[in-house]
Amino acid sequence: MKASKFSEAQIAFVLRQAEEGTAIGEATFWRKIRVLTMVDTFTRFAPAIEPRFSFKAADVVEVLERVGREHGFLKAIRVDQGTEFVSRDLDLWAYQRGVTLDFSRPGKPTDNAFIESLNGKFRAECLNAHWFMSLDDARAKCEAWFGGVLSACRRRQQTAATTIGAAGC
Repeated sequence: MKASKFSEAQIAFVLRQAEEGTAIGEATFWRKIRVLTMVDTFTRFAPAIEPRFSFKAADVVEVLERVGREHGFLKAIRVDQGTEFVSRDLDLWAYQRGVTLDFSRPGKPTDNAFIESLNGKFRAECLNAHWFMSLDDARAKCEAWFGGVLSACRRRQQTAATTIGAAGC
């Protein structure tokens, strides 16, 4: 029998909450979350890590608007072929803001290798390693993980740049 990555106390807590229906309610208890990750591949700055139960184009536009107001609007955004990105809403928003949408080719994750690698690491080390009791809890844990990982990336990049030139994370 394979050992669980969760302690008996954690499992007992979750089962008790499911039986009592107290923690976050039965409707949201077993739902998967999706996380919109925005990372500047040059500076490794993450202006938004947004967990939700689902994303529509309007949700992506809302996050981009918030980030644009806080940090300035981007010149280009690299996105995959997800339905939330291939939409009239996002296309119209990008046109109105003068933002270029740079789509990766279907089935070619190497077009966006940094974020694909980061998302894989994020999934393994954060999303699969925690229980999320609410979206606020998920947001706090995701932001804490991203903050630590991206600051380590920046430190490695600065060290490498001073010794052998620019290096990726």
